Amino acid sequence: MKNNFCVLIPAYKPGECLIDLVKEIRLKLGCQCVVVDDGSGNEYKKIFDELRLISGCHVIGYEKNGGKGHALKTGFKFCMEKYSGDKSFEGVVTADADGQHLIKDIFQVGKELSENPDSLIMGVRSFGKNVPLRSKLGNNITIFVYRIASGIKISDTQTGLRGIPAKYLEQMISLEGERYEYEMNMLLKLKDMGLGVREVTIETVYIDDNSSSHFNTIKDSAKIYGLIFRKAYIFKYILSSLAAFIVDYIVYVMLFSTGLMTSKNATIPARVVSSIFNFAVNKKFVFNSNKGTRSYFTQGAGYFLLVIFNLFVIVRPVNMLLVSLGISEYISQPIANVIQFIISYVVQKLIIFRIKKK
Repeated sequence: MKNNFCVLIPAYKPGECLIDLVKEIRLKLGCQCVVVDDGSGNEYKKIFDELRLISGCHVIGYEKNGGKGHALKTGFKFCMEKYSGDKSFEGVVTADADGQHLIKDIFQVGKELSENPDSLIMGVRSFGKNVPLRSKLGNNITIFVYRIASGIKISDTQTGLRGIPAKYLEQMISLEGERYEYEMNMLLKLKDMGLGVREVTIETVYIDDNSSSHFNTIKDSAKIYGLIFRKAYIFKYILSSLAAFIVDYIVYVMLFSTGLMTSKNATIPARVVSSIFNFAVNKKFVFNSNKGTRSYFTQGAGYFLLVIFNLFVIVRPVNMLLVSLGISEYISQPIANVIQFIISYVVQKLIIFRIKKK
């Protein structure tokens, strides 16, 4: 191969421009192409038959539409098997079938891939005046939510032009997601895979206001954001904290209303029960550290020391300080609780429930 990467193109009901794109890739880049027919149907058989006639273009596929994620994983598996014995093979560059990724940009992503074998290469677009409003708005919202969830800053989370190093293809195949949410899951799993990320600025091209896109704004957006909220530690941590608050309140009401304890005394066992509940939920479901190297005793001790620290070093002192400055307790208490919430999240994620990599 002239360039030691393969261009993978998932295609669902493509136009004639796909044929021109593949021909140009073969002529100007000289690298192999893999086109995945994502169940386009008999109406598009002619296009795929023409692609099969192009030397160096491999057309694979299946009858029923599986979604972009399914098509990408099918292509990754094909590439991994085909080039398994080729030590010069550097990886796969994914491109869209609608002609919106230019040859020069595909080359730049491939070049960056060859120079950075431990990074996901992102061909990021600059969203100027000519970009459709729905694309610009959708991308900006997703960038913001993704950054909160992952702590990683990426300029364009929705780009389909990406470079995946060869040694990470197997992990890519095992990722969750069959439609457009798969590409977001790829970004959410970067840290777990030990994969860095690098950006290459590409030209922004929209043909007929992006009318050829098969992205369902409502359905696919719901899947993407649902995946972010489900996978991200911070959002699961918020739900866990709300659940612990409910448990705390229920125990408090039971003890106080039945006359077993006074209102002041009932808060202590209520807080103990809710803390045990919160610890168990955070360990197993929020931070997924149930298979970690640290014991329940070590993590439990760390967690309850954090609870004591927050109560006596953060919440009460901060609350007293704000009140002394003339701020109402109705305002000072929520502020102190927010500070406690942030400190607790950071300490639990980075220290208490941190899983050591082997």
